[in-house]
Order: sequence, then structure tokens, then C-alpha cells
Amino acid sequence: QKNRMDWGDTGSIEASEQVALHQSGYSAIFKARLAQDGDMPIRLTVLFGAETLGLMLLGMALLESGLLSGHWPQARTLRLAGWAYAVSLPGMAGLTVWCALRDWNPVITSTASLLWSIPFREIMVVGHVALLVWLAVAYAHTPIIRRIAAVGQTALSNYIGTSVLMASIFYGYGLGLFGIVTRAQAYLF
Repeated sequence: QKNRMDWGDTGSIEASEQVALHQSGYSAIFKARLAQDGDMPIRLTVLFGAETLGLMLLGMALLESGLLSGHWPQARTLRLAGWAYAVSLPGMAGLTVWCALRDWNPVITSTASLLWSIPFREIMVVGHVALLVWLAVAYAHTPIIRRIAAVGQTALSNYIGTSVLMASIFYGYGLGLFGIVTRAQAYLF
């Protein structure tokens, strides 16, 4: 079967090895992932643990304040979204311009993305949450919001189900389509 992967240099040895690995069986994929990512949980905790904890605490505060449960007046919720975007978007745009002016230098771009954007990201999250809550409350009785609410009540099941389904489609112990479909075709899945 011809490899039609359109993301990256498919002719490279490394890309060919990755396609072969992911089209192989479960134990080979598991062993490779363990060898490659064995300490990944520790590295991710060090890198993103404080931010994740901060976002969790922010979420608890927003729930306790009544925003997440939709108890705020709609005007107040929309005003919060507006203020959050007014503060965060210029900061994120400024970081983007800075990276572009530095010709997307990997060190500068990584630092801007992982470090300097944190305060703007946190504020933008509040804006996103406020806007989504406003929309959910404003259109609470529409069929689409009821469907989204039903999915939200089974978020973990949906996450696990999607992971199992996609692994079964793309990995070798399933249909083995890893490296076969293009990026555009992957969106269909």
C-alpha cells in the first residue's frame, strides 16, 4: 500500500520508521512509546504543573462565584468576556509580532509560547469561558446546546471512546491507516 502521508518528509528514514512502527502491532507501539516517553509524565508535570494547578483553582473560583453555573447576569458575563479579550488579545498579538520580527527563532518562539504568554493565556481562558457561558445561557433551550450539554456530561467516556476508536482506525492492530491518509482526509475521521 502506497504511503500518502502529506505532513513532513515521507521519504526520510525516520518518517518511514514511524509509519512502519505505527502500522505494526500493539506491543511494538507500546514498547516504543514507553522507551520514548517513559519520563514524559514527570517532564510534563514540571513544565505545566503550576499552570494546570492555577487553571484548576481558577475554574473552582469561577464555579464558586456562579459564573460557570450560569448564575451571573448576562450583561456581566459578556462584560467579563470583553474585558478579558481586551487585555489578552493585544498581549498575544504582541508576542506573535515579536516572534515574527525575530524570524520565528525557535528559542524566542518557544519562550514566548511557553513562558511569556502565560498571563495572557490565563486571561484569555476567562474570556473564552465567559463567552461560552453567555452563549450557553442565551441559547439554553436550543437543540445544539442540549446536545453539547449531553456530551459534556460524558466527557471522560467520550475522551476514552475517541482514543480507542482512533487507535483502532490508525494503528496497525486496527485498520493500520497511520501514514496512509492525508491531513485533509484525517479530518473526516
